Amino acid sequence: MIVLRELKTMAPVERFYLEAFPREERREVEEISRLLSDEPRYHLLGIEDEGIVVGLLTYWELGEWYYGEHFAIDSSCRGHGVGAEVMKSFLLGKRQIIFEVELPEEEMACRRIGFYERLGFKLWDMPYLQPPYRVGDAPLPLRLMTNGMEPTEAIVKAIHTSVYGVD
Repeated sequence: MIVLRELKTMAPVERFYLEAFPREERREVEEISRLLSDEPRYHLLGIEDEGIVVGLLTYWELGEWYYGEHFAIDSSCRGHGVGAEVMKSFLLGKRQIIFEVELPEEEMACRRIGFYERLGFKLWDMPYLQPPYRVGDAPLPLRLMTNGMEPTEAIVKAIHTSVYGVD
């Protein structure tokens, strides 16, 4: 049985986080620790299956909607419905949600997009640049997916301002 637990530390899920996301797509662990203690809109969920931690989900509460920043399931659990079960559980009672996804250029990126599409998300047909997590890094071209919101520059600006701290 899948259980989502609110975490106050990265320790139980740090390995999944570092393995699942390349450096340019993730925050430093110390930055997440700071957010967990200082930023009430930021949340970290540990994903457990039969009492074993198998993944993580980080998200932001941004007014009328949520922004899912990172979602990762241990590679040994992929393809067994764990990710879909997690997302269905997470979506219960939530307002609209937005996720960043890689450009649909590689097979794995297309599979990830297909995963969200099967859950009712739609790929926005507008360019999007993720601001860099570190000074000196370049912005990362990605796409946004949502379960119902229409794409607007105001939403992109809210993500950039609230999540990445840029205007």
